[in-house]
Amino acid sequence: MTAMRSAWVVFAITLAACLTGLWLLPGDMQIPQHWNIHGEPDRFGSLTVALIYPPAIMLGLLLLLTFLKHFEPRQENLQESEKAKGWIGLAVTLLMALMAAANIGLGMGYEVPVLRLLMIAIFMLFIIIGNFLSKTRSNFFIGIRTPWTLSSDENWRRTHHLGGRLFMLAGVIGLLISFALAEQHLGYLMLGLILPPALIPVIYSWYLWHRKNGQ
Repeated sequence: MTAMRSAWVVFAITLAACLTGLWLLPGDMQIPQHWNIHGEPDRFGSLTVALIYPPAIMLGLLLLLTFLKHFEPRQENLQESEKAKGWIGLAVTLLMALMAAANIGLGMGYEVPVLRLLMIAIFMLFIIIGNFLSKTRSNFFIGIRTPWTLSSDENWRRTHHLGGRLFMLAGVIGLLISFALAEQHLGYLMLGLILPPALIPVIYSWYLWHRKNGQ
């Protein structure tokens, strides 16, 4: 079974679980839906909304990835990135499935460490994304899409090679620390680890373009 088909299976299971939760659990229950930088819940919402948005986001993402071939001008490159596209889609789908499961657990009255679970899932997502970034080819929808990477296949390749390593490194470090760090510090951990892999490849792609242009 391909990664994309697995993602659709995860979506179907999540949708069934959320519909069951909407039927059986009190929809007016208020549960945490956002946390501040100190790891404290600062926004609450109804359980109904919390059970609707994970499968809705999953469906939107999977439909986009499925029909992407009809919008991507660089068809051949997208086909060569098919495996990366599938695994990234599966990783995001699993993240949303975990959020749905946590919301159902809260609705059933369990003490669920939602923030810690979310951090662990995000850093696992980092590892998967990092592993497959270098396997993408230049396209307009998936990857580190800057004016400089899109202007040169060599720039794309080198930027994604660096970005993939940075995402994997951040994911491994974050995953190891998330199990032991106090919840009030998890927000700082996330902020500290997400900025380098997000910003450094963008700057590096400009540097490569600037150096080539200068020569």
